[in-house]
Amino acid sequence: IIACLFDRKGISNYMIDIGGEMIAKGKNPQGWNWCIGIVRPKDDSTGTNSELEQIVQLPERLGLATSGNYRNFYLKDGRKYAHAINPITGYPVQKDILSATIIAHQCMLANAYATAFMTLGSRKARQL
Repeated sequence: IIACLFDRKGISNYMIDIGGEMIAKGKNPQGWNWCIGIVRPKDDSTGTNSELEQIVQLPERLGLATSGNYRNFYLKDGRKYAHAINPITGYPVQKDILSATIIAHQCMLANAYATAFMTLGSRKARQL
């Protein structure tokens, strides 16, 4: 919604970050494409890990979203309980993916795919 407002007002250079979901258009103040650092997913409930896995550029109006189970979780009796919920079972996801980052033309679509991939696991996510 904010990006659409910016577009209607003629603002051609911006990056919006709302809770890890981002949309960017145009260039940053230095005249470069907007760059986003993606944190290397490691089980870290303290949220202190900031080691970068990759830096991606968003050269046009694109959205980026990351979903992950590497920060919002707790351990009980040796089992990890994360914040992503399997919509079929209603229980926390127990899959082989720590994080999924998606780039799409709409941030909502990127977020939907990232969340879906987290609940599907790597084998089924690759099929999409």
